[in-house]
Amino acid sequence: MMPSAAGRGAEDTACILERFGWRFGDLRPGPLPTGLPAHSPTLRVDGSSPNRASVSLRRTERAHPGSVTAVAVTGMANLAVRVGDVDAACDFYRGHGFEVRDRMSWNGTERADVFLGPVQITLFDRPVYADAVDLPSETFLHPALFVDDLDAQLAGHDVIWGPAVVSGTFGTRRIAFVNAPGGIRLEFMEQLEEPPPPGHTDSPPAANEDT
Repeated sequence: MMPSAAGRGAEDTACILERFGWRFGDLRPGPLPTGLPAHSPTLRVDGSSPNRASVSLRRTERAHPGSVTAVAVTGMANLAVRVGDVDAACDFYRGHGFEVRDRMSWNGTERADVFLGPVQITLFDRPVYADAVDLPSETFLHPALFVDDLDAQLAGHDVIWGPAVVSGTFGTRRIAFVNAPGGIRLEFMEQLEEPPPPGHTDSPPAANEDT
C-alpha cells in the first residue's frame, strides 16, 4: 500500500530529524508517553497552540560520565530551507497544492512559509547567519526548536549566531543558532512574549519573522 501524503511528510521529517539524533515516537495527540527509557527521544503531534507548529519534541540523554545535562525541547516551529529563488520555490509548492503564507522581504532577506500538511518549512534566500557559515546557494538550513531555558540549552554548543531578541507576528523570542552534525544548524528559541490575539492592530508592523 502506498503511504498517504501525510505519512510521506512524516517520513521526510523523520529523516531530517534523525540526522541530528531524533526519531519518531508516539504520533498521537496528547501528553508525551510515560515510562520510556531515559535515552529515548520522542515526538508527538499537538495542535493545541496556534503559535507553534504541530510537532512537539522532547529529548533526554542517557546519563554517563562527562555527559551534558539534557534540556527539553518543547516544540518545533519550522524547518528552514535556503533556495536560490523564493518566488520560484513558492510557485512550485502552490502548483502542487501546498499553502504558502507570509511571502515578504524583511531585513534584506526574502522569505516565505510553506505548509506541507503538519510540517511547516520556511524558505529563505539568505539566513541571518549567512556571514558566519559557508553555505551553498540551496540547502537545508536548520530546524527551529522551542526551549524553556535558552542559556541552559546552549551550554556545550558551538554557537554561531546570537543569542538575540527578535519580535514579529510570533511575539517576542530570544534565539540562537548552533552547529550540528551533517552540515546543519539548530535554532533554539525561548518565547518571551506571546503574539497579539488575531485581529489586534495596535502594535507596529513586525520587523522580524521566524528565522
